[in-house]
Amino acid sequence: MRLKGVWKLNGGFKLMNVDNGFFMVKFDLADDRAKIINGGPWMLFDHYLAVRNWSPEFVSSIIKINGAMV
Repeated sequence: MRLKGVWKLNGGFKLMNVDNGFFMVKFDLADDRAKIINGGPWMLFDHYLAVRNWSPEFVSSIIKINGAMV
């Protein structure tokens, strides 16, 4: 998986599709999670990958992206 090479994690992770172009990632190690949330910016296939903490209010069908990398 290409993300594993980009992120250079110490542990594993599970990638889950939550529809509408959004994914949830579950990390095996808290240190890896912190590295990804606090690190970056992350590039995948020449596109920026936005990574944010999960929110229980998140609904993929109504979420609006209101930011961009500059």
